[in-house]
Amino acid sequence: MPRSIIDFYDPLIHGKDSKHRTLNSILSRSDSWLEYSHDYIQILFPLPEPSPFNYFAPVVDRATFEAFQARPELRTRLKESFLRILKFFGFVLVEDSGDVQVEPAPDFASASQSWFRPMDHNHLRITRVIRSLRVLGLEEEALAFFAALKMLAERSKGRVSKTSLMYWERAALRPLFARPEDRKINKASGLDFLVEFDGEKNKKASPMKDPGGEEGGTETPNTTIETTKDCQQEPATLPTKIDVPKTTATGDTPTAPLPATNEPIAPYG
Repeated sequence: MPRSIIDFYDPLIHGKDSKHRTLNSILSRSDSWLEYSHDYIQILFPLPEPSPFNYFAPVVDRATFEAFQARPELRTRLKESFLRILKFFGFVLVEDSGDVQVEPAPDFASASQSWFRPMDHNHLRITRVIRSLRVLGLEEEALAFFAALKMLAERSKGRVSKTSLMYWERAALRPLFARPEDRKINKASGLDFLVEFDGEKNKKASPMKDPGGEEGGTETPNTTIETTKDCQQEPATLPTKIDVPKTTATGDTPTAPLPATNEPIAPYG
């Protein structure tokens, strides 16, 4: 159903998921329930890609994408989901005069025991959260979350695998049409509405001039870009209080070796 995500997040409709749960009922669950239940994260943070773990998980289509871009009340409800999952992970969102930061909460040491370690299933959830927030219009919050994760990982060597960091960075910094699991960025394989959105965003950020001197000319796209190149196109809204490198960790040796085939790895929870 193309409107299922919209109805689920609509504050007037209070739509239900496939298990007849509303957003409020999921957000009211305990941290223990959030840890051991595995079919809600795909509902709270949907993606344009089908879930490899939840057959009934909704998928973001053009109508859903455009609704979240246009309707602040949907993004407000999505932000409630983000605040709840931040609490679960041991973080808080700090907003001051338009500046958005994610910081460790006072109970971070205890709250993070469920995920702040190598090869934990919550790392897949984090990749999903970052990408979903960006797709559904909460770019600043997604980048602030990634910046906090990156800082913690750098200060606590060995607690987060280089593979997890690589996927988090791809989810945060790649164009929206590019999936974190893709080895290369290829516009031809991206969803049309995400390719269009990224194109318009780039035009606004760097308006070009045609030979006649008028703005609006288009450059010849480079449809296949290596990961390290694409992450150099870092969004201007990346938080400035935490130093985040503009290149990915693709040169690092991952904890688990990547397969030799061209099949993508599913990095989502």
